[in-house]
Amino acid sequence: MLNKNTSVPLYKQISNILELQIKKEIYKPLTKFPTEVELIKKFKVSRVTIRKAIQDLIKKGLVETEQGKGTFVKKKSFYYSLDNLKSFYEVLVQGGIEPETELVKFGSVKAIEQIKNHLEISNNEKVIRILRLYYVDGIPIGLSQISLHPRFSGIVTEEEVRNHPAMEILVKKSDYKIGKAYIDVFAEGANQMVQKLLGIPKDYPILGIERILYSTNNEPLEHLFLWLLSDKYRFSLNLEGSDINELKNPNQFKLKQYKDRS
Repeated sequence: MLNKNTSVPLYKQISNILELQIKKEIYKPLTKFPTEVELIKKFKVSRVTIRKAIQDLIKKGLVETEQGKGTFVKKKSFYYSLDNLKSFYEVLVQGGIEPETELVKFGSVKAIEQIKNHLEISNNEKVIRILRLYYVDGIPIGLSQISLHPRFSGIVTEEEVRNHPAMEILVKKSDYKIGKAYIDVFAEGANQMVQKLLGIPKDYPILGIERILYSTNNEPLEHLFLWLLSDKYRFSLNLEGSDINELKNPNQFKLKQYKDRS
């Protein structure tokens, strides 16, 4: 099970194995996690190694320790990676989740000013609107509103959208290639439409993503609003390289005197 002939530390190998078992729900959400003694016997390693593995799981947001009670598996979270241009459906599938989708609406509509500006269209042009719900275990977990540029009218059909991600259809059926995206993450109280479709109460805190896709020629192709249940999601972003290593004169904080607020 463990490979002692690799550069990957034992605690990290154990953490990765346990992470996979948590995601497969071998250890179910909100249940008690095995004790240190049980894990020592299972993996045949030292207490120090097991403690480092558990700390790694805590950092990943997969388990939490309650004083005097033990360690518990946290409520299931879905991870949305911000460092790729995949559709929300693809993100879920790659995370080991098998979502179901429901096409709520499809058709040509007038866009709000914000979307018109992002897609660079006139007041008389209509966008192709796709409203889609995502379910896991029969429970709605996310809602997307996609607005496609009018240039795709007649190219994207309702039947195709019902069965495939819009991004996939754009890539396969048009000459446009996706070059880049603008992404904005926000938090807000759910509006009436989001409340109704996700089955949540008024002003339930929602995590959201606004994304605009551009072609390799810098032409706007698609505008997306994605609303996610705030207690079920964690965003992830992997970054490589930084100018911080080249700093010769680090910035200095402007300090404010701390006041006891107790």
